[in-house]
Amino acid sequence: MRLALCLTLALAALVAGQENPNKNAPAAAAPAVAASTAVDRALKARVDVWWKAREVRDHRVMYDLLDSEYRAACSYEAFVAQNVVRTRFDITRHEVLSATLEGDRAIVRLSYAAKTMQFGDQTMGLEEPWIRDGKGEWWKYWEPVAIPFPTPTPKPGTPRPLPCKAP
Repeated sequence: MRLALCLTLALAALVAGQENPNKNAPAAAAPAVAASTAVDRALKARVDVWWKAREVRDHRVMYDLLDSEYRAACSYEAFVAQNVVRTRFDITRHEVLSATLEGDRAIVRLSYAAKTMQFGDQTMGLEEPWIRDGKGEWWKYWEPVAIPFPTPTPKPGTPRPLPCKAP
């Protein structure tokens, strides 16, 4: 029983941090726009599309909104195989809270409600990166699942660890 509880809590922590490896960073570290109405409309629209797709597990829409580097390295089939595990909990709603823009990058703060097996509906928050391409389109920047244990900080200029490698 104790082991099951520990595993469930670890899993809930993993899911809560799945999109944000910097979840332990202080929330006040960067200035944020106070209301979602002030978030760049194009960015908010793309974030909403991605999260609505996540709510219904529309893997195709989610994949198509990921950044081009990720899509070049990972096929849709590989994404689905990995994402089925990441989307095992039901998400019932989401809300874009704010976004911090730095050039063509944005850190979007969200809250979402997830149905967990033993703990019922839980409202959680996260931060996730989005990038803008040369045409002004926003793309979800893929990051690996954050584990709740310390990991080494990569050296500057090190390529990000994508789960698939292009041949």
